[in-house]
Amino acid sequence: MATAHSALALAVCILMITELILARKDYYDILGVPRDATERQIKKAFHKLAM
Repeated sequence: MATAHSALALAVCILMITELILARKDYYDILGVPRDATERQIKKAFHKLAM
C-alpha cells in the first residue's frame, strides 16, 4: 500500500512540475541558456533537463 501511495505522490509531483514548466514560455530560461546560445549548448541543456 505504501508503494502505491508513494508512486501516486511521485506522479502528482511530476505533473505539477511539468505544469509549471509548460506555463513558462521563455524556453531559454527553462533550459537555463542565454538567448545567444549555440545549437550545441541548447541541445546539451535539453538533454541535461531530460535526464
